[in-house]
Amino acid sequence: AWAAAAEANGCDVATSAAVEAAAREGGAWTLRGAGWAVRSSVVVNCGGLWADEVERLGSGSAAFAVAPVRGDYHIYGPRADAPAAPLGGAPGARGRGPYCWTTVHGDVVVGPTAYAAGDARRLAGAPSAASAASLAACAARALPTLADAPVLATYGGLRPALADGDDYRIEAADEGWITVAGVRSTGLTASLAIGDFVRGLARRLLPPERAAAPPLLDPVLPRLPSLADLRDDYRRRGDGAVAIGGRPRRVTHPQTVFGLGGTHVACGPGEDPP
Repeated sequence: AWAAAAEANGCDVATSAAVEAAAREGGAWTLRGAGWAVRSSVVVNCGGLWADEVERLGSGSAAFAVAPVRGDYHIYGPRADAPAAPLGGAPGARGRGPYCWTTVHGDVVVGPTAYAAGDARRLAGAPSAASAASLAACAARALPTLADAPVLATYGGLRPALADGDDYRIEAADEGWITVAGVRSTGLTASLAIGDFVRGLARRLLPPERAAAPPLLDPVLPRLPSLADLRDDYRRRGDGAVAIGGRPRRVTHPQTVFGLGGTHVACGPGEDPP
């Protein structure tokens, strides 16, 4: 949805376009990849799990290191006693802890766990036995009827945590480089505020004539399909995508794939998403 909004307001969105080199030349940055190059006054490194690698491209070193934290989830089907509000979880050193909630599709999900993923940057393998047992215990505590309910699907994700335990490393360098790293799950909720803050940093780094340009006061906001329309479109197309903003968008989140009625396979041999 946000990619569609960005495109409607003049942005180009490129996927499967890994940045392989970054150089500061003539007061601007040039980013290069396989068969492409982009020149820009300001670069925002929000590379997630690869933010430290992108940082080294820009400065030759990184003052932080990404240490991914894995979280696993169990998906149960719709049920009469599905919670109307999230149940369980207690804040700790690695977040809220596993809890139970009902998705917009009506499924009940329990998760996430949190444990170090080592140097792995790509998700691979099913949840560990300890993680699965933790999720089952959490489900039974939060909603006792889940103790005997079948787990219909599992999935996992990686949070781009920082090795020093810090969160939300957001800073700007004089050379037109802005770093946004260590933004974990809460970054989705906080993303609009983060974006507004980063926009302020960028305006201070832009050339005076560009920094003085007024912000977009009347953005174009494409109409989003209803959940029912998305589900019907997903099933009708059969290619793993839905149409938003006039073009197909690949659905990659396992919870959403499962909710839209797609074929779900428990965490497998960790292929990169398309």
